[in-house]
Amino acid sequence: LLRAAVRTLGHNVTFKTQPWSHIKQELADGRIDVLPLVGRSKEREPIFDFTVPYLSFTGVVVMRHDSKVITSADDLYHLKVGVMAGDNAEEYLQRKERFQSLTTSTTFKDSFKQLHRGEVDAVVVSELVAHKLIRELGAENFQIVLRLDKFRQDFCFAVTEGNSKLLSQLNEGLSRVFINGTHARLMK
Repeated sequence: LLRAAVRTLGHNVTFKTQPWSHIKQELADGRIDVLPLVGRSKEREPIFDFTVPYLSFTGVVVMRHDSKVITSADDLYHLKVGVMAGDNAEEYLQRKERFQSLTTSTTFKDSFKQLHRGEVDAVVVSELVAHKLIRELGAENFQIVLRLDKFRQDFCFAVTEGNSKLLSQLNEGLSRVFINGTHARLMK
């Protein structure tokens, strides 16, 4: 989507991959220009500027199939909960202070592996990531047990705080890909 939005403006983009906590810091420090898939949150507002959202998901709780199913977010308090370091899920749980034990990992895949090994009781993650990792790592091992309706993730492009010129260009590019149907095609 970022590539398509930037192309409508006559530009190209080069991608770099690193663990989320590192790449997020590179944007905050101004060493990279934009991140294409960032959940907007109160904690990130002072650091980044965000485009209009282009995708929204609710967070979910994933547990092993052999686990006792929980019925509310309050039940997380008594569990060891896994999240990706620096992710919206970690920020959400810290904001809610509804946990005794929070375990962070470099990737959500690592969190799911910890869940599989019994090192954590649950993983809090966006619904999109949950479905992807359940398919990839084995639906027989994991189940979504609870939707966290108060944990909504609006995904945007993010730029360094104050980079209003680039932010404006990215919003223009997003508008164009919405209008020309590229966004809808990519989301299928």
